[in-house]
Amino acid sequence: MKWDVDIYDRPGWNAYTYGYPGGGAIRLQANGDIVIRFESGDASGYNDDFLIDHFRRVTMHSSNGGHSWTEIESPWPYHIPLELSDGTLVEIVDDRQLTPRNEQKARLESLGIGHAWHDDCMLSWDLWPASMAEQLRAEGRVVWDLHAGPTPDQRYLPDDVVATHDPTNLFSRVSNDGGATWSLSKVVDVTGYGHFGCMFGGGAIVLPDDTILVPCYGGIKHAEPIDGNLLGPLQILVLRSENSGKSFELIEVPASVQGYNESCLVYHPSGRVICLLRAEETGCCFSDDGGRTWTVPRGTGIRGGYPLSALALKSGAVLCGYAHRRFPGGIRATLSHDAGETWDIDNEKILIDSCLPSSYIGGPGSVQLADGSIFSFYNLVKPEVVRNGDIVDLDRQITLTPRWHSYIAGSCYTEEYIRTPG
Repeated sequence: MKWDVDIYDRPGWNAYTYGYPGGGAIRLQANGDIVIRFESGDASGYNDDFLIDHFRRVTMHSSNGGHSWTEIESPWPYHIPLELSDGTLVEIVDDRQLTPRNEQKARLESLGIGHAWHDDCMLSWDLWPASMAEQLRAEGRVVWDLHAGPTPDQRYLPDDVVATHDPTNLFSRVSNDGGATWSLSKVVDVTGYGHFGCMFGGGAIVLPDDTILVPCYGGIKHAEPIDGNLLGPLQILVLRSENSGKSFELIEVPASVQGYNESCLVYHPSGRVICLLRAEETGCCFSDDGGRTWTVPRGTGIRGGYPLSALALKSGAVLCGYAHRRFPGGIRATLSHDAGETWDIDNEKILIDSCLPSSYIGGPGSVQLADGSIFSFYNLVKPEVVRNGDIVDLDRQITLTPRWHSYIAGSCYTEEYIRTPG
């Protein structure tokens, strides 16, 4: 059994779970209602990882298992926080998120790129003048300097701007009164990383003993080049707290191969914590001691599955859901019946395979409902207007004028549901 639903499709605006598990989120509330959170940007301006000219963060609510949705006012300025057994709320934010808007604007103006600012923009990365690109690289930072995508109107950044993603500190926000007030404390210094990402939104978990685990990744800056590079290979990391978010330690996950970056965590009833890792072939590693130590990652057989998320089901199986960005584009999921040791890729669940193949298909987040069915939300891509000369064949490089349109949709299905492509 499976049914699908369009959730948020606003003309002229793109909507993304693209950042999932970084920026998006899905939660099943105690009363069975579903809450989702995602990002939206005006399609006429820049809207990508780095800069969204005109931005809205959207929170929606369903009280009937995902059949219908209502936009609600969000009580959370950053993420949907984790909730501990005593009701304590905890989230992780970085210094960029905490920087006041007037200071963000003043910084761009001081660098001579104030034209990149809009009062309703979102800066997900730090923006710099393009003339500083080599200096930034010499400092060991990862610099994004690609300004246009595969189609002429797919613009990432203004021509005179580059971007880096290397926050200096991570902070813990903790509330003991249901979110009415929050304490803020610096918990991790990450100035040694030339690139750093935190997957709190859809990847962080709370263990039964209230230990908090948050997946991250980063590349260390070297004082001297190693093999010609000042930036080390990306390392999978996990933030771990045993004291309700008051402090965290940063734990390294051993890497068997390079190429892993974004990850998500899931707690299995056996006591194992499973970490799934984004790469050309999805990786998987384990902790059997509450996140203190981790095995070396190994392949799952899941290929081209990113971004991804994981969910432990009532049956004991683990569901890995992911965007499939090649032909045929869409959303897929695979089960593990042995706590992540093996993955049933031969019975891959095809949730959607009628989408344009695109790097903007957004990874799914999932919850299991009271009746055992699974609800996954994600974003898909379609052409807003097809004109003469556009190429929209599902198995060819896409050319669209104007560009694609991204919207939020969802699927509800049973654990037994299987459909082959086509």
